[in-house]
Amino acid sequence: MEYITESDWVVINKDVNLKMLEYVKHFVTPISKVIDHNTGEHFGTGSYLEIEKTKYLITNDHVAREINNSPLTYQFLDNEDIFKFTNPILAKPDPIDLALVKIEYSAWDSCKHNSLAIPIGCFALNHELMEGELLFILGFAFENSKFYYNYLNTHSTPYLTQEIKLPEKFGDPKFHFGLYYNPDRAIKVNEKSKDLPIPFGMSGSLVWNTRYVEKYNMGKSWAPSDSRVTGILRKWSSGDACLHATKVDYFDLLNIHDASNNITTKKGIENDNYNL
Repeated sequence: MEYITESDWVVINKDVNLKMLEYVKHFVTPISKVIDHNTGEHFGTGSYLEIEKTKYLITNDHVAREINNSPLTYQFLDNEDIFKFTNPILAKPDPIDLALVKIEYSAWDSCKHNSLAIPIGCFALNHELMEGELLFILGFAFENSKFYYNYLNTHSTPYLTQEIKLPEKFGDPKFHFGLYYNPDRAIKVNEKSKDLPIPFGMSGSLVWNTRYVEKYNMGKSWAPSDSRVTGILRKWSSGDACLHATKVDYFDLLNIHDASNNITTKKGIENDNYNL
């Protein structure tokens, strides 16, 4: 294999970041709280996934649970319409901190947009990485999200990083893993890139194993479509420069999907939570 210099590694990181942004941006959505008829407030991040032709929004349990206090909304890419959650929350509480909400076809097909749902096959079975593997996150931070004239104006943050040891005081290594996140040391992709924000509001962002290092070590070319979801962000430890994520091993998406089919008669009850 060809030796990679430090300067080459910086170029590779920037290239992988930009390509992953173009790939993943179609899957993500900001999640907002409804304050009143005219205003709202950004609250978290979600992604669309599809299981057996059924579309869901996936996020953290602690994000979705806010629906008990106020309505929550989601959006589609390249469309200004805002849609309310209208189906029960299917939740796996701590230590998993995962939730799914079914997206009705009537909402998905009601307008033109460029959102896509992640196929279930793009979720890894286990959190297994090559040493030094590149991990990608795309989420919506509070400081980059504002309501103007009844419209949520939010900018996503693409971030490429690597796994680090999880501080045990903040999580269980059986369920969780850590990712390096230090806004003071982040390198911008280009001059137009915003500074890396404080990650509040990025809870619920999926963590993608790009598999770039894996492909490189095999002597094979890499494409964003090679990446697989390996976890979901749940919280941040600023003092440790560490994001905490739940491992994909515990998502149990197919069983949640089966449970969803069994409670579809409760459609329209916004505040029901089902712990699985």
